[in-house]
Amino acid sequence: KKHFVGLFDKLFQKGLDFQRKNCKEPVGCVDIQLATSCAMLFKSLFTKENGVNFDAAQKDVAPMLKVIDKLFAFSFIWSVGASIDAKGQEQFDYWARERFDEAGLQLNMPPSDTVYDYWVNIAEDKFKGWKEIVAEYTFDPTAQYTSIMVPTADTTKFGWLQKKLITVNKPFFFTGVTGTGKTVCVQNLLKSLEPLKEDGGLGLVPMSIGFSAQTLSMVVQLTIEGKLEKKRKTLLGAPAGRKVVIFVDDINMPIVEEYGAQPPVELLRQFLDFKGFYDRDKLFWKDLIDTLLFTGAAPPGGGRSEVTPRFTRHFNVMCIPPTSNDSMTVIFKAIVEGFLSNKFDAELKKLSKGLVAGAIEVYNRISTELLPTPAKFHYTFNLRDVSKVFPGLPTIDSRKCKQPVTPPRPWTHARHPPP
Repeated sequence: KKHFVGLFDKLFQKGLDFQRKNCKEPVGCVDIQLATSCAMLFKSLFTKENGVNFDAAQKDVAPMLKVIDKLFAFSFIWSVGASIDAKGQEQFDYWARERFDEAGLQLNMPPSDTVYDYWVNIAEDKFKGWKEIVAEYTFDPTAQYTSIMVPTADTTKFGWLQKKLITVNKPFFFTGVTGTGKTVCVQNLLKSLEPLKEDGGLGLVPMSIGFSAQTLSMVVQLTIEGKLEKKRKTLLGAPAGRKVVIFVDDINMPIVEEYGAQPPVELLRQFLDFKGFYDRDKLFWKDLIDTLLFTGAAPPGGGRSEVTPRFTRHFNVMCIPPTSNDSMTVIFKAIVEGFLSNKFDAELKKLSKGLVAGAIEVYNRISTELLPTPAKFHYTFNLRDVSKVFPGLPTIDSRKCKQPVTPPRPWTHARHPPP
């Protein structure tokens, strides 16, 4: 305990000062919120289930101090350094490495990549790359294009962090520019955790709500109550042995009223503050148990408002950076290769690399050269624009496609189905 508190004293305030001065948070966080986020993430990791050997520490405390150093550094990075945008994360990476060395933390973190690219393997007592634990993608020819989810280092890291926070009942707030896959990442994780613990899941009951400018608090309350079991007149909760996780997308979309309130957001704030709602007819209090809230939102602007800190203070806020070229290559190469490997000759299978590289190169050129202007304010490009290039390819008939020149034709006319 003394060692852990000492690490907070050495690093936390310095980290806050650097972050506030040099970085930008898309969703503003208060200081105590970041401290709580760091402590809760550490709590979720520092357990016997994750491999921490508390019995050995009774005889020799030195190995345990190394584990605490690594887990504190990881929790510090993914709290103070997680709520800032991509540009700020680059600066925070350099700062954090220097401060960890100055403070004498026993980390042995690899010098390549950034501090965001590693996780703590407690069993091996070292940092390992997220790329090493990315699940293998298997192409399903019967799947709809819009339902395809290719695992990447980014989806792996954020899914892993969400899973750990669920174990300590800590709400989670995803932010980041439009088109980074926030919604898909959360929904796929919650779906994968539906089975009970003995079957490899966490026994979750996922529930999704999408907010708009016209969302009413009454509708939100009725939707949530409709998903929960009525255990008593004043008690609602998840089915026995399970936990309801409510995912609210576009949380900052509701219209702000004259005095600054957003009624649907205030309803959820009341739930986070007091773990319940008032009955709208008879005005008695109803407690909600075994229920957790996840939210997602793009940064304020374009119809989105700033959400009050009284609401966001409850969350671990994490900003997803724009999808990198490497991640886009992994995603779309897996999809195109899977499709071409399913029915086509070897010569056509070789085209996947060129088609994906060409699409990404065009995307990068467009993003760089076609900047938004007052007349063309819609010139903002993201992963969704790249994904619209490829749905036509799986509609090619293998009986009519014998030459390598055929697949590039529908790729060139990306928004139109092939002839």
